[in-house]
Amino acid sequence: MKILSVLLAVSLVVLVAGCSSIRTNYDFDPTVDFAQFSSYAWMDMATSGAAGSGVQQGDMTDKRIRMAVDDEMARKGMTVDTDDPDILIAYYAGVEEKVDVTDWGYRYYGGWYGRDVDVYRYNEGSIVIDMVNVSTSELAWRGVVTDYVEGQNSPEQREQKIREAMAVLLANYPPK
Repeated sequence: MKILSVLLAVSLVVLVAGCSSIRTNYDFDPTVDFAQFSSYAWMDMATSGAAGSGVQQGDMTDKRIRMAVDDEMARKGMTVDTDDPDILIAYYAGVEEKVDVTDWGYRYYGGWYGRDVDVYRYNEGSIVIDMVNVSTSELAWRGVVTDYVEGQNSPEQREQKIREAMAVLLANYPPK
């Protein structure tokens, strides 16, 4: 019975992970030797152009994003060095309302034909992470993560969603 419970729990975790709506995309400069990078600092939001991203400094979302990135970078052996970093990190975040329309075509409804259309509105959030090579002042790596945003999440759920998104996105850093 205990083995069945464990198998059920593992199956549920795999099923939930497989249903994730998180989408990522990344690009990098192939001439950059990413092995040379061991430290980073956060780029000033005011000078990075991210100030208009919809996330204000001091905002709880800003704090959650930075903490999640810091944790992922630490797992990769990167350290924060505000005095002499190898790379600078900036992020841009935003939410966009989307509409999904499914046209099922014409159907027969007991004596008359009608068009069956479903309209679904949802919010989609995106976070762009830029990593700039300090020695060249050029973009070395950019990653984008996109997912559905649910407005009624608790603070714990929002933090977990951001951490999950950053883990999935930064799995692609450094590029292999």
